[in-house]
Amino acid sequence: MRKQPTRVEGEVVCPVTGHDGAQRVRGVAVITGAGRGIGRATAHELARRGYRLVLCDVNGAAVHATAAGLAGQCVPVAEDVCAPGTADALVERALAVYGRLDVWINNAGVIPDGPFGEQPLLLADRTVQTNLTAVLAACHAVWPVMREQRGGHIVNVASVCGLKPLAGLTTYSATKAAVMALSEALRREGRQAGIRVCCVAPYLVRTPAGRGLRHHLLRPLHPEDVARAIADTLQRPRSRLVVPRRLGGALALAALLPQRARDLLDDLLGMDTIALGADAGQRAAYRAELARHGTPHAHDVRTGTRLVPAPAAAEDPHGPPCSSPARDTGAPPGPAGRPPDAEVLATYLAHHIDTLYPSHPDSRTARELTAVNTGQLGPATALRVQQRLHTAMVQPVRHLLDSGGRRWRPGLMCAVMEALGADSRRYGPLMAAGELMHTGSLIVDDIEDGAPTRRGRPSAHLLHGTACAINAGTAAYFAMDRAIRAALPDDPHLRGRVYEIYLAALRAAHAGQALDLQGHHAETDTALATGDHRTLLEILALTHRLKSGSPVAALFQTAALLAGATPAQQTALARLGEAVGIAYQITDDIADLEGVRTNGTQTKQPLEDLRNGKVTFPLAWALALLPPSEATVLWHSVRTHPGEGDLVRAAARITGSGAIERCRDEAETLLHTVWQETRHLLPETPGTTRLWEMCGATVRRGRVA
Repeated sequence: MRKQPTRVEGEVVCPVTGHDGAQRVRGVAVITGAGRGIGRATAHELARRGYRLVLCDVNGAAVHATAAGLAGQCVPVAEDVCAPGTADALVERALAVYGRLDVWINNAGVIPDGPFGEQPLLLADRTVQTNLTAVLAACHAVWPVMREQRGGHIVNVASVCGLKPLAGLTTYSATKAAVMALSEALRREGRQAGIRVCCVAPYLVRTPAGRGLRHHLLRPLHPEDVARAIADTLQRPRSRLVVPRRLGGALALAALLPQRARDLLDDLLGMDTIALGADAGQRAAYRAELARHGTPHAHDVRTGTRLVPAPAAAEDPHGPPCSSPARDTGAPPGPAGRPPDAEVLATYLAHHIDTLYPSHPDSRTARELTAVNTGQLGPATALRVQQRLHTAMVQPVRHLLDSGGRRWRPGLMCAVMEALGADSRRYGPLMAAGELMHTGSLIVDDIEDGAPTRRGRPSAHLLHGTACAINAGTAAYFAMDRAIRAALPDDPHLRGRVYEIYLAALRAAHAGQALDLQGHHAETDTALATGDHRTLLEILALTHRLKSGSPVAALFQTAALLAGATPAQQTALARLGEAVGIAYQITDDIADLEGVRTNGTQTKQPLEDLRNGKVTFPLAWALALLPPSEATVLWHSVRTHPGEGDLVRAAARITGSGAIERCRDEAETLLHTVWQETRHLLPETPGTTRLWEMCGATVRRGRVA
């Protein structure tokens, strides 16, 4: 029996009203490349006609924007169709959520243009991977499901270039012709099983990737024109549909002419100038997008076998872009030397976090988390494993990630690279992994401190259990391994250096945590007994340096390394990162006295550190600045399980001692001193100024606990 649909929180069933007034759902459809262009238009058209949808796009922000426009009538998935297992994961998602899969629309694609001899072979390889191999993989993944259901519909979006190959679009034309042949062969094979296969071949469509290509005789199509044609084929199946239809007839008639006559006609119409005569100015942005995304590994999308490096893809005029997670389309726009604003960076970072820790179970994440081949498992078992791993390892981390937070560490990492003139957009996975490491440490911190809340919500260990939260928190540290492999697939030496920096930071952070867990009560007792507070203040500073400074130093050093900085620059920037981390922790200790409110919600209760008897910088300095008798009373009130009244009085003593001003001065002095040692090693650019401004704002701005 067919599996019954599973309702997902937030899902809105897309109904169709029948003649009897009953609400019906027409079917379940998967659309790739659904972030914009034809994919987005098709999602809206099918939703209007009553389909439930699973939408896929490598650009997480774009596909979620499409989903938002459909008022929850779909499930958005941020995945690269060229990545191993993506098609299988989409099939599994559709079956897990809806219990069936009726329609699959292969729409994602890319279009490189220019003289054949000037196009890199690596770009051609990526084009084949995106436009053909990913389509083949998707058909292979969905075929058994539709065969078992005894029905289904596959729509492959090709191009008129598949019927009329053009100079300047050589590889693109070849892939689209291959998609047409694939579609016809599958159509013939699927007839007995009730599987209908259609190839839709649009003329030039108004998308950014089509801008600058010359059009003759016909006006470029709107994405909605193609979307309606795709939807119509689901109701009136046909093997091939050219859009507009009259162009298909014209091409069929032209094919009957002798070759010399066809060439003469093509020359008269200027057909070869469509791409070779493209407006370079209008196409500059698109070509730059292709070039700047770097060269991730191409691979066999079914087996994961690596082939050769190839530039990441961008938008096809017949559908949205597809690129490697390592060189994302969720990249913040703007030239190098100018870091993205906070909103753009948040969207960019969210895309890469979703890639490493998606909000729903999928086969790719399960394989990466286990680091073993689970391909021998049966489909039902594999799906169950995905669900269990997601519940135990991903959900505790997502719980904290989705609760908010400033995420200033990735922003500063980005600013370091931009200050050095490098393009930070290539290294989004590493920035996301840095935030995941921090999130994992907070989960473990809350367990060790017995903290009931974090960011205004119950701590992860209270929702998922202590053992599960410990495992999930520590496992989050290993997201960096996956990110390094994704961002640096072709440079083992550079990978090794990043691993060294990261592992050293983990060692240091755990040493700092060890000192913090033991507390500093013995050193405080000695300081009050002897009047010498130096050891207490030094060991407290070392704890902050190891626990808070080292991870930030590692991110700064990694950013500098990736940007090609000199050894002196790397060392100086690592010290700057350490100073930012320490200064941030000092001012965070100050913020504990008042608590933290975010958008009117108390995300951290005031006086938590004092309530837990924790020795912080403000308390340590207050004990050093107060007369010995008052210091002894203050310390006794803190370490003997104080009531609320005792806590309020202790906070007042700390504030009145001048300790708060001393702590702020120490944080500012540290930051300014290290910056003066660093600035002369950096180029005098707006990016450098921006880095300094962000460092200061990070230390001084309000907190999100």
